[in-house]
Amino acid sequence: MFNFRTDLAKQYLQFLTQNNMKPNLATMGKYLRLLYNNNIEHKISTQDEEEILHIYEEIRKNNPVLDSLTLDSILLALSLTREWRKCLDLLQVFKKKEIFPSIIKSKILKFTDIFRY
Repeated sequence: MFNFRTDLAKQYLQFLTQNNMKPNLATMGKYLRLLYNNNIEHKISTQDEEEILHIYEEIRKNNPVLDSLTLDSILLALSLTREWRKCLDLLQVFKKKEIFPSIIKSKILKFTDIFRY
């Protein structure tokens, strides 16, 4: 099991906030992925779940268009929460725009590669 330093990441986000700086989308995506990696092997804490849901709502409110890496991070983190069904909604929205998260692309490529020969 990985033990990524979420404490350091949280300190960095607090530093930004205390200095009237807002973390950018890439930083928040990396933070979501960090929360995912730290919680994948056990039940997510209530605090981490609430944080993921809050970050998700903020990102969606402020960013109508997402890059595939951020979308990946959101999908991974959301999948750990009680609101995992939002992943399905997100996939539908981006499917209509023909934007696919790279995690899904990689799974599709792996699957099709199996049947190539």
